[in-house]
Amino acid sequence: NWYNNHRLHGSLDYQTPMEYKEKQSRLKDSM
Repeated sequence: NWYNNHRLHGSLDYQTPMEYKEKQSRLKDSM
């Protein structure tokens, strides 16, 4: 839902879950 995708998470370094997933997949691609 919209709220979950846009709420900031302290445990994710204050990124939205979408940004976090994007960053994680980019890290995997660069390995």
